Amino acid sequence: GFSHLLKARSQGILRKYHRLDGELVKAGAVIAEIENFSLETDALINQASLEKLRYKLKSAMRDNVDGIEGVKRELAAKESAYLQTKRKIDALQVRAQDTQSALSLVSCPDQVRKLNSFVKEGDEICRVEEIAELKTVVQVPEHQVGYIEVGNPVEFKLKTRPFTKYEGKVSRISDSGIPDPVNPKAKLYIAELLIGNP
Repeated sequence: GFSHLLKARSQGILRKYHRLDGELVKAGAVIAEIENFSLETDALINQASLEKLRYKLKSAMRDNVDGIEGVKRELAAKESAYLQTKRKIDALQVRAQDTQSALSLVSCPDQVRKLNSFVKEGDEICRVEEIAELKTVVQVPEHQVGYIEVGNPVEFKLKTRPFTKYEGKVSRISDSGIPDPVNPKAKLYIAELLIGNP
């Protein structure tokens, strides 16, 4: 299938994997969580400041005192800062996003090693493999490669499922051949196929 790299969108300590390597997930599912106490502390401090400013504004409006506009500006700035911090906190959850499949496969082979380690923004957390379309590679003999083109439809069967027919298309054909181990005078070309996986 196709990989989507899931990266940390905020720095912190990688504390928990909600999905194990090889598990099926839906788009939007939480895969892992990063912990960042300073962000959470900032959010609490900003929230307390917002409450004070809201009370100050309410009192100023009730008493009709000067400086209401200044308090409003200060409140708007604090709300903006709080929302930015909240967005960073939301980014501490690593989610399976941008997946085209109804289900995808989590690929995190070194989860145990990564747990409790510090991650920077942009560090790889794991991958999500698309399984709605699978990629397979076949070897095509030199004398047959002229009969196929990129975009040609293909039918595909697995030896383990001989009665199930998969359909797809040729996505790529190699420009140069490799020696055929059976007939060293001939060449084999690599064709990549995209196969639907309903």
